[in-house]
Amino acid sequence: MLTKQFIAGFICGEGSFSQWSIARKEKSYKVFRFCITQHQREMSLLEEMRDTLGYGTVRRKSSPKNNPIFVEYMICRAPDLVKFFNDISPFLIGFKKEQATKWFQELMEYKNNKNNKIKE
Repeated sequence: MLTKQFIAGFICGEGSFSQWSIARKEKSYKVFRFCITQHQREMSLLEEMRDTLGYGTVRRKSSPKNNPIFVEYMICRAPDLVKFFNDISPFLIGFKKEQATKWFQELMEYKNNKNNKIKE
């Protein structure tokens, strides 16, 4: 099993906290996501991260020529994102901690507004 400290260190170098808006017919909404993308040879590492934390998905991604050479560990569900931030943020340092904190604040503001739709 990996430690949360190890996972946080890996995130500081390789993690991505993102959000974007999707417009539908009558309503738009935001998608919040955390992911790490690596070469396929690191699939077992990403699976071990998922297993240690207990949430998220590991999947293969194709290159532009449809060669499955990348793997991605991704967390999208709001309850999992909240658990993830609470589990990992105490161990983040530097700019990645600032980035994650701002992203999490925006997630919580969006989630707490009853007019907003978010993936549960």
